[in-house]
Amino acid sequence: FVAVLGLLLNILVAIFIFIRRTMRKLTSAFLVHACFLDSLKAAYCIPIANNLITQIKPSDCDFFGATYVLIITASIFNMVAMVCTEAYTFGEVNIGGNSHGSLCCVFFGIILVYIASTILHLGPTLIGGYFDFHPQIGSCSFVLGKQTGYVAHVMWIIIITLAVLFVIHFICKLYKEIQMNHPNRVSMLVRSSITITDNPLNSTCNIRHMIKDSSQRAKMFVLSTIAFVLCWYPLFLLILVDSEFKQRPKMYQAFSFIAWTQGTIQPILYICFDRHIDILAKYIYCDRYRQENLAALADWMTTQAAINQEEHHEEDEDQGQMDFAEGQGQPGIEDTNSINMDDCISALSSRSTYRSRPSHEATPESNSDNTSSLLMSRAETHTSSNPHIRGDFRISC
Repeated sequence: FVAVLGLLLNILVAIFIFIRRTMRKLTSAFLVHACFLDSLKAAYCIPIANNLITQIKPSDCDFFGATYVLIITASIFNMVAMVCTEAYTFGEVNIGGNSHGSLCCVFFGIILVYIASTILHLGPTLIGGYFDFHPQIGSCSFVLGKQTGYVAHVMWIIIITLAVLFVIHFICKLYKEIQMNHPNRVSMLVRSSITITDNPLNSTCNIRHMIKDSSQRAKMFVLSTIAFVLCWYPLFLLILVDSEFKQRPKMYQAFSFIAWTQGTIQPILYICFDRHIDILAKYIYCDRYRQENLAALADWMTTQAAINQEEHHEEDEDQGQMDFAEGQGQPGIEDTNSINMDDCISALSSRSTYRSRPSHEATPESNSDNTSSLLMSRAETHTSSNPHIRGDFRISC
């Protein structure tokens, strides 16, 4: 059941990666590759279950054990490549680039995952270690209870642990860049909301989506890392502690079952929590009402802006230019009765950012705080007078 479920879920995730327009970029190839490796890990549960039932040693036990070790190592190395790519892609886009990855770099990265996994395992594990069938567990792995098998297990655990540490390092690097650039980006959002930019790549919408997408991707990396550690490290710790294989085989069997389910748990995380793939995430996240409120507010603001523009056009036809200047203020001043969606979101983000600062600290973006407060008050005034928008806009946003 675990094997079939893992295969189906990984295929489903891979299909949705190709369907979703936001996922159609070369850097998503590492995610597709991760689904492929998770499918292999799930498929390996079928012969393991058969061996556990029949208690018969497979004829290709050495090949079975060696390939499974390489697949697990390649899986965590591929996660390193995904996190590293996301971190450096965010850095390039942050300085004005538009990096989606190149075909050569992506293929080189995937090939490098297998080369690194094979080379690192040649000396300490594949050549120096010996594989044996354990009927109580159902798998072919390094010999348990002997020094050669224990050393091979230790070297494998060290390689996996170093890869996990690299994943954590690049996740921290990505989070650090997001947090460092978020206040500056929010202030730029407020400034851009009152000026017209000709380059759509530097618009407020693109910048806001860049930060939000990178933050969401970082959260998925954290969940994937936690899932890998929780699935595999109980078995690793048991192997390290029980060097002479004195514990009951049932304990090894239970921890091995937990480890083998990692290939099935991973696509479940993508299905439930990844907003880019967007299968069940929109139904699970608690802020789906915020998205509905923002959509309703955007439609209402667009309607109000059209009405205001039509009213001003009629007044311009009925009255002279001087009368219009006296009634509306000096020409060239932007209309203060209509606000757009980016202004509102930028004002809310800017206000929440600078409100967290102590009052005695002076910030370079203090001028944008006044602008955000003005936009915030205008948004609250329009929201309170409109019964179509549910809930308190201040809370939902």
